Parts: sequence; structure tokens; C-alpha cells
Amino acid sequence: QGACGAMAFKFVFFDWNGTLAYKSGVPKEEKRRVMIEAMVDAINSIPGFGHGLASEAAMPLSQDAFAAVYYKLREKYSDKQGQGSYSLPDVLHAAWRELGLYFSPEEEEQLMTRFFSTTQLKKKGLYPGVQQLLQAVSAAGLGIGLIRNSKTPKQQMIARMESHEIASYFSTVIMSGEVGFKKPSRQVFEAAVAAAGLEEVQKTAAKQILYIGNESAKDIVGANQMGWTSVLVRHTEQSSGGKADHEIDELPQLLDILGIAS
Repeated sequence: QGACGAMAFKFVFFDWNGTLAYKSGVPKEEKRRVMIEAMVDAINSIPGFGHGLASEAAMPLSQDAFAAVYYKLREKYSDKQGQGSYSLPDVLHAAWRELGLYFSPEEEEQLMTRFFSTTQLKKKGLYPGVQQLLQAVSAAGLGIGLIRNSKTPKQQMIARMESHEIASYFSTVIMSGEVGFKKPSRQVFEAAVAAAGLEEVQKTAAKQILYIGNESAKDIVGANQMGWTSVLVRHTEQSSGGKADHEIDELPQLLDILGIAS
């Protein structure tokens, strides 16, 4: 599908996994197992087992005990007709409380740092041309944002983008867990509009906001209900079935849609 011709775009929102970055390919259950193992190891590394006491009598926390509490709370926090999302730190804090674990602010920071550094070790790199694409879009004067279905805190996401040397291009980062809803829920996209200061554009020229993702059911449906220009990058799907305004095979092709010289 071709370019938008004279369309003057104002802002471009990207998805992350499968769009800008390769998916890890690790099954969800394996990801959860690694996550639980990482958190339990981090907790057991705290002297006094998180009770604020350097007690040698404290028994190590088992993965089974933590998993049972985590999965129960995960269901509770996700109960929004299938569109709910939650911040991982919120669930972890709730799990600590239910398990009777209490940490100082310094210990909490240590736990989160160790936890996230462990769980991100298997993350893969960016698709070819991402840095050059973002540089060209930014140089053209367009705003750039990220809308991602993830329980990861925004600051951890920004740190990950910094590791790829692309964080500076993004003025807006929206994580579904911090909104409380996930794509294609309208609330996630509305949060992005508010964060980017695009309320007037949304009201008068919504098509000037472009969203690109790799999943029709989440990315394209969500962008379409906002009236945005939707683009499917066919990294993981062969077609949107006519749902997307545009479909491309490689990220640099987005520049043609935006009317930016490559």
C-alpha cells in the first residue's frame, strides 16, 4: 500500500516487541518461571529475609510459596473483562505484604534492580534500521512515542531503550501496566494522547497521528478506534486482513508513508 501523499503527520507512536525489537521467543510460562525465580533469589539475598532483621533463623522463601501468592494476585489485578493490565511492582508489593515481608526503601530498590536486571538478560536486539528510522522521523520534526502492553515500569523501559541508544527520541512512553488497561483498550491510547499533549490534534485531525505495530488485534484495532493512521509491519503477521491503513515489510518503508526522504 502506498504513501499518504500530502498528509502532514504530527506524531508517530510505535509498539515495541515484534515492531522495533525482536521478540524473545520464550514461552510465557517460561518467562513467568524465570521471573518468579529471579524475585525469590533477590528476596533471599536480603539479610534477615525482608523482616528488617538480620536474623539467621529466617528460612529462605520457596519458589512455590511465592508463585502461589503471585498467581492469585495476578488474577485479581487483571480482572477487567480481558482488557486489564497491571504494574508488576504493584503486584510484587502486594505479594510481599501477603507473605509478611517488609523491606526498607533501600532494600526495595536493591530487589527491583536485581530482579529487572536478571529478567532482561534474554532480551533480543532491535530490527534493522530502527535507529536510522527514528533519527529521520525526529529530524522531520515529528513527535515520537511508545505504547506497549507490558507490566514493566516506564523507567525500566526507558533504561532498556537507553541500552539501545534510542531513548532520547521518545518524548512519550506508555506502559499498559501503569494505565491499568492493555491494547486494544481505548484507555491506553487516550493516556498516550494526554501524555503527548495531542488532545487538539485528536479532536480535529486524528489521522495525523500514526501508530505502527505488528499485531492486528491489539495494535491496528486500537489505533483504528482512535481514528489514527494505522500501519502493520509484517514482522509476525502476514496481513491485517484489510484492517490497517498501510502494511509494510520493513521498518524503513515507514518513511514513504510519512513522506520523509530516506
